[in-house]
Amino acid sequence: MRDDNNGNASEDQGTSRPSLLSGLHRPTLSGRAGRSDDNIRTDFEETLTIPARPRRLWKVSDTGIPSIPPFYPLPLDPRCCAYVADASPSVVSVRVAEALRRQSIAVEYDDETVTATCMTVDRCRFMIHLWKAKSPMNNSTTAMSASLDGTPSSTVQRPESESGLIVECKRVSGDVISFHSAVSAIKKAAKSHGTGKDGRKTYQTSPLEYPRFVTAGATDKNPTPSPDPAMPSPAAIEGIEHAIQLLKKDRLDAQLRGMEQIVALTDAVSSGLDIAFTTAAAVIGSPLGGSDSYEDDVPAAQTLHQDWIYSLLVYRELPDEIRGGPSAVDEITEEHRATALAFICGFGGDHDAGKLNDKQIEQMREERVRMGDDYHGDKLRSMALRALTNSLGLLSRHNPRFLYTTLSTQSPHLMSEDLFRALWMDTAGASRPPGIVFGTRLASPHEAALAVRCIRLLGQAHPRAKQRLVKDKKGALEQLEKAYFVGQANHELLEFEAKRTYRFLTAHT
Repeated sequence: MRDDNNGNASEDQGTSRPSLLSGLHRPTLSGRAGRSDDNIRTDFEETLTIPARPRRLWKVSDTGIPSIPPFYPLPLDPRCCAYVADASPSVVSVRVAEALRRQSIAVEYDDETVTATCMTVDRCRFMIHLWKAKSPMNNSTTAMSASLDGTPSSTVQRPESESGLIVECKRVSGDVISFHSAVSAIKKAAKSHGTGKDGRKTYQTSPLEYPRFVTAGATDKNPTPSPDPAMPSPAAIEGIEHAIQLLKKDRLDAQLRGMEQIVALTDAVSSGLDIAFTTAAAVIGSPLGGSDSYEDDVPAAQTLHQDWIYSLLVYRELPDEIRGGPSAVDEITEEHRATALAFICGFGGDHDAGKLNDKQIEQMREERVRMGDDYHGDKLRSMALRALTNSLGLLSRHNPRFLYTTLSTQSPHLMSEDLFRALWMDTAGASRPPGIVFGTRLASPHEAALAVRCIRLLGQAHPRAKQRLVKDKKGALEQLEKAYFVGQANHELLEFEAKRTYRFLTAHT
């Protein structure tokens, strides 16, 4: 801040920027910026207007923060909580919301209960609670603050009038390491000790997490020699065959491990360029056999592309041989169904397993398969989309001619209307809350970001794919505008990918 000639305070030109609490927009895809009540006009039709982007920060009232309820488990875990005494709840909530946006974590805010339901790209789900903390007699505040400061709670002396805010994160399911890395950034942002960005190095993250995805999309400063497509890596073929063996098993954990292995194999940081290049070629449907280094056919590569990549993305269904549950039983009554559901869900009915007959047990298994199939299929499809996006990005950087040839000859179906329709359906998940996605095969904001990059890579790789995109340019740009607006509010990576794809479609057209 500096004083002008009239003695009024004004902001330095170098630091002038809209604050998080202001109503100003950042520049839009069409190059305009304005207040939140403006309509944003795209550049493909003068009469088309898109509503203002959903600037959905966490709106919390300074007087509406609940206290920790009675019988709540205490003391709170200091590894998952932060005590903030120097900022109001409304400011802390904005800090947390901005940290979630910078980490590209899908989130749904509940202003009434003052909670946020979060989901990372690797399907780690957790909740964020804001609690009011007063006086040192509150065990949660005293114990947690003491743990953070390294002081025994019995020696903590604080004024009775002191008030503060507790930011608590609780994991629901998913990877523990992913949860704690996200929580660490959220805690720092809540106390204004950080911006909310993930501070880990790329090699310290999982192949399923976003830092690897961002690195995969970056331009190589020191390009390495491209591997020869005619010399596939034997180690990569062995890894693909092992992954297919896992995917063909009837256990859900084995299938998830198999698809995670495919994602890791397409990541050059995890597997090396040679292995990643060979796996990427298999993912897009290039035959690996008949080469100088590997003369035999590789049926696992074709199985991977056809059954676990293309079919799963387009039809949203698992291969037929593993989709079915136990064989159906005749004459299942409503009583059998009610008893089975009660045994699974724990409400009403007969809970004694010894009293279940064979039909009830078979029905219980069938219901369990039906209830878990969509959730399992959603995770597999998300990883299949990640593997395809990784593969297209790696091949477009290291051997775009090979990618063009493969799309033209072996895999023209990757430019089909069916695949593009599925990808555009995924972009519609940009504004879908995590609570709606859970237990279904609907796309979340994470799949929307992956689909937007996949669309751009296909359009850049082959003129036929770009022709299909330009054919419905108006609808495509409108979808990208909406994804960009949602990304500006809640998902930084989605914002970045939508902007790049929009610029690609509007360049030289």
